[in-house]
Amino acid sequence: MLLDNPKKVDLLKYLPFFIQNYKEIDAIMKAENIILQNEWEYLKQAFKNNFIFLTDAYGISLFEKMMKIYPKGSDTLEERQVKVYTKWNTTLPYTWRWLEEYLKAYFLNTSTEAIPILFNDEYRLDIRLSSKEWFGEYEYKLFDELRILIPANLILNIVNVLPKLGGTFFCKSFLVYRIKKNLKNKAQSFITVGNMYAKSSMIYKIKKEMSINGI
Repeated sequence: MLLDNPKKVDLLKYLPFFIQNYKEIDAIMKAENIILQNEWEYLKQAFKNNFIFLTDAYGISLFEKMMKIYPKGSDTLEERQVKVYTKWNTTLPYTWRWLEEYLKAYFLNTSTEAIPILFNDEYRLDIRLSSKEWFGEYEYKLFDELRILIPANLILNIVNVLPKLGGTFFCKSFLVYRIKKNLKNKAQSFITVGNMYAKSSMIYKIKKEMSINGI
């Protein structure tokens, strides 16, 4: 873009050559250069504020005011731009291609990937979200944003696909016995070990192996 090219304001070069040599004139021009340089930067940004992803904080606030979007204090400029962009492009009629483009725009500049899956026989739409990071309020808000855009007869589900953890884990025998005792007292299919989840069947299998090996 032309306005991205740096421009250095130099008023002295517009004066006749015989005046440019005067120190007083040179000092005046240098002082005015600073003012006009700032005005040039304001002009460039005023033009950029016509485009969502080139706006500054003031420019995006004009879009938000027009579209009745109320950002949180913790939202970054990029997050505010994405919210404006997604709402700006919520055009009907709803199509599958439109949905895919909407999800790409919604999670632009994030590590989250959204895959829509339609179950025609159940009138159900699942949005599978996968990310290397933990999901936050921005991901959970997708349901409210999307619910008013898709057909009303579709059931909408947001499915979080958490990354699988692998590796070698060690636990002491007394911990296995304690977990097994808790399972007897309260029937459940999953138990928590710190921040990890384990199936009850796996605990019984470990207990059996320990008994066989005399551990």
